[in-house]
Parts: sequence; structure tokens; C-alpha cells
Amino acid sequence: MNSSALARLVSETGEFLTAPPEQPFSWKIPDASLLSKFSLRSIDGLLQSGLDENLVRIIYKNGRVAKSSYANRASSHGVLAEEVSRYLQRGATLVIDELARIWAPLGDFCRRLSSELSVPVDATSFLTPAGKWGLDFHYDVHSVLLMQTSGSKRWRLQPPSVKNPLPSQVCKKHGQQEGEVMEFILREGDALWIPRGWYHAGVATEEHSLHVTFWFPHLTRYWIAQQILKGFELEADELLPMRDDIFWGVGFDPSAVEKVIRNFKNEFADHLRLLKDSDLTNEIWRSRMSEFGGPHRKYAASSVLEKVDVDTQLQLLPEAVLHIEYEKGDSLLYTGEGELRFPRKIGEMIARMRATGAQISWAVKDLDDREMDAIKTAKILMQFGLAEIAEES
Repeated sequence: MNSSALARLVSETGEFLTAPPEQPFSWKIPDASLLSKFSLRSIDGLLQSGLDENLVRIIYKNGRVAKSSYANRASSHGVLAEEVSRYLQRGATLVIDELARIWAPLGDFCRRLSSELSVPVDATSFLTPAGKWGLDFHYDVHSVLLMQTSGSKRWRLQPPSVKNPLPSQVCKKHGQQEGEVMEFILREGDALWIPRGWYHAGVATEEHSLHVTFWFPHLTRYWIAQQILKGFELEADELLPMRDDIFWGVGFDPSAVEKVIRNFKNEFADHLRLLKDSDLTNEIWRSRMSEFGGPHRKYAASSVLEKVDVDTQLQLLPEAVLHIEYEKGDSLLYTGEGELRFPRKIGEMIARMRATGAQISWAVKDLDDREMDAIKTAKILMQFGLAEIAEES
């Protein structure tokens, strides 16, 4: 598997690909150019663009500030940059969520990571003024990788009280726990891996701290079990008995409850065998695909109005494609929003780029032997965010 994006973040990609580390540790990021993907000016740009208030959190004195305190009341969405600035001056921490969707440089990188790891990676930024704490001690239900883009922060970590918490087991007991404490100091260009369940809190040093947190959701057997239970929603006649009512009043009779449970376990095992592996696989696979975001850029205007001819150089975007299947002379390209059918050659081109990590541009005429079909294919690829016109070198 090509892991060019992951290799920009971590040196030993093999460990992360086979089994994500179970202990926290810190290292220097191999590719320092990643730091430029998100900076203080990036935050300014987002705030000035009318950033959706639902993507912004302000943490002040261990509490979350009400959105009404910094939202633009004159419009249905958007934050007031001057109000955000006032809270930062008071020592509050600014959090911006869903960067993979709203900030193209990080979005493209997250999509490459997602494609390599088969995990829907997202990113969040945290800006904390000098000498101030960010969020109080807490744990996350996903493992996270912190990338310090500017300034520095001292982190304190404590072992989990809940091993491998499920998404429903969010942290309810905040604050420092009893027991040992690990400490790390992150400076510009450093990274910190925090496995799910580990308590953590950070304080900016004598300078401000800006870091980006990459989120790595886990695919667990529990998740698969949840998807299998959804299989009982199928309309097959033999599965309909699973929907039958349990007689009223059973909840007040422990012996009756025990009998129902005993019978249900036997019935459940029988009905489980009725579910076809192929149907379950298809449903689980599609459910997993839906968790990935669609292509970040969709060239709605340029794909229609910009001049594209057979000599136009086109850059395919393999990170926008989650999976490729071939049917005779066609290729099916799956994105987080569905599937698209193209000539087989298109899928083979993207597969080659994914395998090698190479950034290759093609002339539009390479897409199809027929000139008009090649131009039409190029415009559709651009429209759905699977290709863009290559920049002139």
C-alpha cells in the first residue's frame, strides 16, 4: 500500500498501518512543509469568510462560551471576528472543527490519509494564548494525532479509566484523575499521538499555541455488530418475526424476562444464520463508505464555462476516490457521495496514481480515443471533484 501522505506525518508508517500504537509518544514531523497548511493567517481567512458558528467553539475558564456571544445576529450563520478576538485577548481557546471540509489545504491532505488508511480522517484546530490552558482534562473516543504548527504547548496525559471507549462512551468526568502523569512539550514541528481513552490537557507556554488535531475513528467489532443488527431491518419474510411484540407486563416479572431472553438468544442465533453474508457485506460496506466525505472541490462553474480542449492538461485527484471496481469496459469510482461510471481507462489511471503516489497530469485526449467523448469525460470529472486543470509549471 502506498502511504505517501502518512509518511509526511510519521516516520514508521508500518506500525500505524498494521496496529496503531497503544501508548502515547511524541516525535518530529518528517515533512515540515505540512505546517504551512494551517497557520494564524488561515484562522483569519476562515473568520473573515463568514465561518459557520456551528463549526466554532470558544473555551473560557473550563467552560464553553455560548454561541450567541460571538455569532453574527444580523445573519443566520457566521461568527463575528472582533468578538472572537476579544475572547482570545481574555485568554480563551478558539476551536475550529471539520477542517477537512472547510479548509482546502488540510482537506486534500485528510482525504489522502483517508484513502491510504481506509479511515475517515478529519481535523480540528486549537488556538490557545500564551500561558493559558485549553480544554480541561478529558479523553476522546477516537485516537488523535496532534501536529504543532506554531508556538508551543505542554501536555499532561493520564492512562484510561475506560479501555477503548466506544463512540457512545464520551468523557463525563473531567479534570485530572488519580495516578501517574506523563508530560510532553510540543514545539513547532512536533507531533503527539494520543490513543483513545487517554486523559489529556494542555497549557500554552510563554508563547501562543496553535495545533491541528487529526482524528482517526476506529473500525471495531462492536461497529460491525451494530451494522449486522441493521440487517434485521430487511423486508425478508423470514426476518419479520424479529419485529413481533413481546407481551405486555413482562418487565415486572423477572422470571418472565429471563424466559424471554433465553428464547430470544436462541431465536436470534437462528435468524442470524438467515442473513446472507453477501447482503450484510454490501450493506456494511456502503455504510462505511457513507462515513467518508465527498470530494472537497467541485468545479461547478469552470467545468461548464472554462475552455477545455484535447490538449488541456488535467490532474486527476485519486484522494477523492475511495474504491474502484471494473465491469467489462467500465470503471466504477466510489466517492463518499455515491458511485460514478467512467471508461475503464479512467479507473486504471487513478489506480496507478494511488499505487505509486505519483502526481501525474494527462492531456484530455488521453482520456478517450474519441475527441468529443474525451472532453465530455474531462468536464464530468471536474464537475464531481475528481480532476482539476493542472497548473502550468
